Amino acid sequence: MFAALRKILLPFAACGLQWLLWGYIAPYAWLLFFPAAYLSAWIGGLWGGLAGTTIATLLVWYVFMPPRFSFALDSPTAALPILLFLVMGALFAFFFERLHRAQARGETRFEATFEQAAVGIALVVLDGSWLRVNRKLCEIVGYDRDELLARTFQESAWRPALPP
Repeated sequence: MFAALRKILLPFAACGLQWLLWGYIAPYAWLLFFPAAYLSAWIGGLWGGLAGTTIATLLVWYVFMPPRFSFALDSPTAALPILLFLVMGALFAFFFERLHRAQARGETRFEATFEQAAVGIALVVLDGSWLRVNRKLCEIVGYDRDELLARTFQESAWRPALPP
């Protein structure tokens, strides 16, 4: 629940902080909203990034762009930064969604490679405790997975499995 709200709350947090610092950072209306849109996309992927970018755009437009507290534009060229921010936010969201998907595919491939390897593979912590072992390693050392994970590397007395 909170994870879903974080991506939407970031623009509001940026708005509050920028409101407090506005005397120092005026007229840079987009200053704190780029990181908010970036983090919304990083946390929430495509939809989180698009939502964060849209909310940030509306907040900047209404609160910080002249005329303030209005969605009116004082000139047609004032729409350009709004458009550029929306495009950048959409690009952040698109690329972070692609990154999340590629990372998930990489983890799936790692899992498959780890479990289906023809050799024994293990992940061991520096103190010697096993983090993960694959099926082939269990066959080689003669322990089932739970027995091996309950021991440390140093405590494991190798009991090679007899050939069938």
